[in-house]
Amino acid sequence: MEEGRELGVSGEATQTFSSSHIKGSAEPVEHLSTWSQFRDLRYIGGGGFGAVYRAWDTQLHREVALKLLTPRGNAEEDQAAALQEARMMARVRHPNIVPVYGVAVADSRVGFWSELIEGPSLATVVETSGPMDPRAAAFIVAELCKAVTAVHAAGILHRDIKAENVLREPGGRVLLTDFGLSRDPGLRLFGGTVAYMAPELRSGQHASASSDIYALGVLLSFLVSGQLPPPPLSEVRPALPKPFVDIVTRATSPQPEARFTTAEGMLVALEAYLGSRSAPASSRRRRRERAVAAAFLLLAAGAWFLTTRHAPTAGASHGAYSLYQQAHALLGRLDKPGNITAAAGLFTQAIAADPKFALAHAELADTLWEQFRQTHDPALKGRATAEAEQALTLDRELPQAFLVEGRIHEGTGQRDLAMADFRRALDLDARSGDVYRELGEMYDVVGRDAEADSAFQKAIDLDPYNWRNYNARAVWLLDKGRVDEAAAGFESELKLTPDNTWGLNNLARARMRQHRAEDARRLLERSIVAAPVDPSSRTTLGVLLMQLGELDAAAAQFSITTKLDPENYVSWSNLAAATEFGSGGLENARPAYRKAIQLAEPLHRENPSDAYLAAVLGGFHAAVGDRQEALTLLRQAPAMAPQNADVLEAAGEGFEILGMREKAIPLIMEAVSRGYPAELVKQNPDLGKLIRDPRFQWPGTRVNKP
Repeated sequence: MEEGRELGVSGEATQTFSSSHIKGSAEPVEHLSTWSQFRDLRYIGGGGFGAVYRAWDTQLHREVALKLLTPRGNAEEDQAAALQEARMMARVRHPNIVPVYGVAVADSRVGFWSELIEGPSLATVVETSGPMDPRAAAFIVAELCKAVTAVHAAGILHRDIKAENVLREPGGRVLLTDFGLSRDPGLRLFGGTVAYMAPELRSGQHASASSDIYALGVLLSFLVSGQLPPPPLSEVRPALPKPFVDIVTRATSPQPEARFTTAEGMLVALEAYLGSRSAPASSRRRRRERAVAAAFLLLAAGAWFLTTRHAPTAGASHGAYSLYQQAHALLGRLDKPGNITAAAGLFTQAIAADPKFALAHAELADTLWEQFRQTHDPALKGRATAEAEQALTLDRELPQAFLVEGRIHEGTGQRDLAMADFRRALDLDARSGDVYRELGEMYDVVGRDAEADSAFQKAIDLDPYNWRNYNARAVWLLDKGRVDEAAAGFESELKLTPDNTWGLNNLARARMRQHRAEDARRLLERSIVAAPVDPSSRTTLGVLLMQLGELDAAAAQFSITTKLDPENYVSWSNLAAATEFGSGGLENARPAYRKAIQLAEPLHRENPSDAYLAAVLGGFHAAVGDRQEALTLLRQAPAMAPQNADVLEAAGEGFEILGMREKAIPLIMEAVSRGYPAELVKQNPDLGKLIRDPRFQWPGTRVNKP
């Protein structure tokens, strides 16, 4: 396997152009591992037309979705069919259509390959999360109408539009795939999926643009009912808005001439429904409202069902919306270096094009806040706060604005305000996984473990295809000492995003706790190859090297992180510790400790209620001999968070450095009893003498005194 990749997606978590894909279909008889220039083939799904694999393209060094057609005894005919399908897809360029990269014949098999789409089919989304809100369903089908309009404009038909052939990326984008039944109009080919098939096709007539529209109507009905064939919506969901039901009824009319004439016509009807919360004053205003409504399709992963109740903008142009889409797609992969900065620039451009685009203001605020958390630049904090306030000024019913305001309040120690913000966001959108994830982190800070666990799990249940939900809960599980569960969570995260450096780094941390050092090292090396300028994996590798006793090698890694992330106090404190306990000694470590203090103190002044920061800052002061400053912080920290194991351990370590073992011992014992890993205590050079003191006892019966 190539370094820097994690494979092994099962079921429908990741798929692309899987002709007549059948959920739960058996794997192919032959277990292929290579084909042509492709390596590491992993089966995704398939059906009568062939099998689809996740594969590594050794020529272009990227992962693709590879479709190998089932041999039918005539290689020339197979090749012609494959070329036909590939050409059908390659003729259309559209952001909601999966692009084809190439087609070839090798080993008597015909195959073609496309972009690998990370995300479930809409069939899986409905099966997992239940029927959708009608507005969410309308957003999705409106996007598909745009894709089908492009398909028809190219002079071809899709012929197999269904929930299994529409994929949803973690960032929210939906993509139409599987053109295996596409043919030029006029070519008669019976095929498709019966439940989505227009009546005239079942009677033997030719496929047409109208039969594709019929399938779009069936899909719209399925998304809100979860049932096939399309039932009368008045019986399944009698409270659905009449305009929505009218669109379904017209699109699925048994008479082709009664349906929408074109996919674009169906799009206009859907956009009118989406913009119909209040009667617009003019056609110009209607266009503005529709553009804003469409923007909600690509909300952050985990916020798929956010309400669309917000004021119409004064200029939500196509250009502003397009910039917003690009920025939001980048935020779907926060783990990739550079994405945050690029997204901030695009959101800023979208707001310049439409100053009243409330959602763009809210997401720019969120992006700026994330930048502030990484760089601690106070200017970014001010801009984030201003953008969040502007979003709420424009729209007091926008849940995303309350969500980001809650993040800012929580990050500045205003937890009561943060909780009120998150509750308001949930009032507006009770199905937001993003909000539950934030609540989980808040409950964790205040030691409400049962509520934290419940909130993290709720986020996953609401949006099981958002990798950040798995990451957040697994990090929490790891901190609580539930190491095996945490490792499983990180593995789930990597199934959704196999190249995710956050997941690789965190799974390595779990492997370290499972005493699987070599597995951890391999994961970290792969993560570093995937993102060489990201300091997080080098930091974890340095910690691993310290645990293995390779202190000078650890110091070398931490030295690199201080160059990659020079404004992060953690990088400097790690360098200081590795230098102190390696060949450098305390004198050579003090400059790095001083730098860590210089960077951490402004953060402490900004958020004095951050107990963990107070504890570690106290430890830094203790290391350089600033006794009074250290004592003040080390006394404050446990009082602020008496149930937080990390805080108790950091404070106890600080007291031990000061020579105050009588205060250090009860804090370390309490930390271990509350879940702080005993093995980390044993590996900490500062605590070696403390754990050999007769007064120290390992809490509980599962850990024996060494």
